[in-house]
Amino acid sequence: MVDVKQAVARAMDYLGDMYQTDQFRDVLLEEVDLSEDNKFWNVTIGFTRRQESTSGGPMATLIGQSAEFKREYKVFQIDAGSGDLRSMRSRKGE
Repeated sequence: MVDVKQAVARAMDYLGDMYQTDQFRDVLLEEVDLSEDNKFWNVTIGFTRRQESTSGGPMATLIGQSAEFKREYKVFQIDAGSGDLRSMRSRKGE
């Protein structure tokens, strides 16, 4: 069985495989829980990513306010037996 540290490491690896994480800031483990049937680890990873803003108009671009940072969360469902990724989904911030 995959333990909690291995599940978190796998989720972090999957995040790095699927995204260009060099553009992320503050990548942190947010939550981990084992499903009631002990089959899956649900690992939530949060990060801050630069989002281009179109709401500021052309003047915002000129004065350097064309981007904002947004906190995002991804929930990775890791098979507790094999360590394989079963699913990944976005979670809304609180």
